[in-house]
Amino acid sequence: MPGVISSEENPNRWTAVPSNRVDGAGAAAILYYASPVEHEFTCPYCGEEISMVLDFSVGRQTYVEDCEVCCKPIEISFKVVDDNLASFYAKMLG
Repeated sequence: MPGVISSEENPNRWTAVPSNRVDGAGAAAILYYASPVEHEFTCPYCGEEISMVLDFSVGRQTYVEDCEVCCKPIEISFKVVDDNLASFYAKMLG
């Protein structure tokens, strides 16, 4: 994706976004820090409340993480729009 530095390339989560510069001086970018956000949800297996940190520097993510209580694998999927959590799903695998 042009103009964006991924979290793998940039562990400090600084993200470059195009600026509104129109003076013809060349491309410019504004850097902002996409801070991690804590999110709570209920484990689909054991029903316990779980807290996890979501990385908002990437617009959409899907991955598997084990429940801290029952250790079963949960598929985590979320989407970020305008620095806000637009959707979040935690579901059983299989």
